[in-house]
Amino acid sequence: MLFLLMTEVARRLVILTESDMYDLCVREREAGRVPPAIEFMHAPLPRDLFDRLSAARRVSSAEVSPASDGYEEAALRDRIRRSTPSNEALLKAAKTHQPPASWWNEESDPFAPDEGK
Repeated sequence: MLFLLMTEVARRLVILTESDMYDLCVREREAGRVPPAIEFMHAPLPRDLFDRLSAARRVSSAEVSPASDGYEEAALRDRIRRSTPSNEALLKAAKTHQPPASWWNEESDPFAPDEGK
């Protein structure tokens, strides 16, 4: 919306059809995150157009929403919870774990400072 500031016009208007977006934009302006030169107006859609838009949104939402019953989702969440260690277990493992000697040749430690270089 800041592109409106680049124009030479008498008024800079953003016309919104959704009341929640209008309210959000007004709050943003009142909080100082939108220049005061930009005005917001609410223009509600006619009822028949609003109903068609709502129906189209339901269809598109169903297209991108995962289809599962509550049981499948609960079972998946439980399986993830059981296979994921707790923060306490991860912290304990980090404090007590020593890297295996097979990670490097014990004669040359890759983490030792270079001597003479």
